[in-house]
Amino acid sequence: MSKNLGSFSRIDTNVPVKSRTIFTSSFALSSEPTVNQLNNENEKVLPGVKRIDFLPLDTSFNSSEEAYKSKSTAELARALFVFQLTSFDPLVKHNIQILKFLRRIFGKRLFHYVMEHSFYGHFVAGADLHSIKPVISRNMQYGVKSILDYSVEEDMEEEQAKNKTKMSYDEIPMEGSLVSQSTGSRANEVQYEYHEKFGDRRKDVVSARTYFYDSEAQCNKNMMNFLECIDVVKETTDGTGFAAIKLTALGRPKFLLNMSRVLTGMKETFEKLTAKETDIVLKRIRSDMLSSSLTHMGIPVSRDDSKQWFTWLDVSDQGEIDLYTWSNLLKMQKPLHNFFTVPNLEEGKLESVLPRLSPESDTELKNMLERINKIAEHAADSGVRVLVDAEQTYFQPAISRLTMEMMRNFNKEKAVVFNTYQCYLKNAHDNFIIDLDLARRENFHFGCKVVRGAYMDQERERAVTIGYEDPINVSFEATTAMYEKVIDTAMKEVKLRQPGAVAVMAATHNEDTVRYCVQKLKDLGIKREDKAICFGQLLGMCDHVSFPLGQSGYSVYKYVPYGPIDEVLPYLSRRAMENRGILAKVKKEKKLLRAELKNRLLPNRGGNRQSNVKL
Repeated sequence: MSKNLGSFSRIDTNVPVKSRTIFTSSFALSSEPTVNQLNNENEKVLPGVKRIDFLPLDTSFNSSEEAYKSKSTAELARALFVFQLTSFDPLVKHNIQILKFLRRIFGKRLFHYVMEHSFYGHFVAGADLHSIKPVISRNMQYGVKSILDYSVEEDMEEEQAKNKTKMSYDEIPMEGSLVSQSTGSRANEVQYEYHEKFGDRRKDVVSARTYFYDSEAQCNKNMMNFLECIDVVKETTDGTGFAAIKLTALGRPKFLLNMSRVLTGMKETFEKLTAKETDIVLKRIRSDMLSSSLTHMGIPVSRDDSKQWFTWLDVSDQGEIDLYTWSNLLKMQKPLHNFFTVPNLEEGKLESVLPRLSPESDTELKNMLERINKIAEHAADSGVRVLVDAEQTYFQPAISRLTMEMMRNFNKEKAVVFNTYQCYLKNAHDNFIIDLDLARRENFHFGCKVVRGAYMDQERERAVTIGYEDPINVSFEATTAMYEKVIDTAMKEVKLRQPGAVAVMAATHNEDTVRYCVQKLKDLGIKREDKAICFGQLLGMCDHVSFPLGQSGYSVYKYVPYGPIDEVLPYLSRRAMENRGILAKVKKEKKLLRAELKNRLLPNRGGNRQSNVKL
């Protein structure tokens, strides 16, 4: 990633003074203190600055004025134009082909001008560090902070994506033959196997970026992009922002697939060995009971072998193993294929659950782990927080486990690394409480992003096609209930632990979910200025929720993509597709935009600007 990619002129952001409400911010457009600054009750006020309480939050989210105070009239017109275009199905369906055609017909200069004043200008902050600063600064003045993501994506056809995936799985050299890999029930194991039909992981996914493995050099380049994104966050957000990363960008996906299969199988085995205890977070295995338990299950293991195996896993030297230490991934003193040895309860023996990797592949896996560690270390040193995105279920156990290891190492003083929990999954709450329990017991700060999920259609088709249990909740309502259950548990933990020990981001565009979180804070007596929970939405979407929250003193973030126009077209394509899939929400935003434009352009006919729009 280059920081000298050039910048493009942006639409005039001047807003009439009477419609501006400015937050105290190191990014104020003027260095002079303004009269109308919003402050919480504990915040110091500069000399000559009048204290104004936070605006009360209208949880109907129907006020066009509160939604668009930060926007110029030109920006409102652009937003309405973009949303109107995304309402035309044929246009959205073929959007990437249309954009490429326009680029050829218009030429680079005219195409950039058109995109700057339409889709790119609406959904992307800018090309580089210089051009994104005004967007970040202005949003901060209205209480909205930033999650930065360098959103350059490789544009490739489906067949090319499948070939890249197949290559990344086929080219892992092994010594000798593939050993048995049975760690649990066969129905669950097939979930963690490669299937060519699903080689293009972008299929049916519109709200998440996909990385494809190309080479170790490309993984290093991806790591450098993440490191530079952290630097941009540090430079532009004054320590308030996040950087977003994906672990599939940092190594062969098959490593994550194998790790996930191992973790899932080991969890099944652990639950069988500790069947008497029903609460997963309370389950423990002691050294003196491991050998007898295995023997009772028909697995003849010598005491020496049992003791050696237990010692490998008991990294904390506590004399007992919980689920987390049972499935420890990062003990690197031995070759990885030796470490991944577990009881096969069906065949009654201990066996390796990974192929015997060649020294080269063992090095590749270690390099992947080192890249992950380097990113977390750089973020901690830079004072920047990192959101690790969730991905498909067949990768997620490994991604979550590696993220928790990063938390364990770097979240000792504050929440630097955040894990993501997808609440459309049936096991979302179970996984959440296991991780929460580990953070509590080992006394590190726990950071979490709570989302609904981005891969539902793909996950369901894969489960039906391959033949394992659908991991997705049965309905939208069940996912909502799961989301609220996770939020409830998180908020209770916030009350139990010291301030700042638990940090929660509710990343959602769902108004009912936002209202639920706001009410939960009130019910538990958690002040909004405590910043125990923050909200997250995408740049260019859901402004009618983000900005009223920010102007009312709640901690809220926009996911802010940046990158050169020609290289973010796949991202823009996905945003267009996503808007088509949420027509009801876009319909409301269009009504609010029309109302605010009418208020500004025809003030005598617009009625009372404080009134809500009837929807």
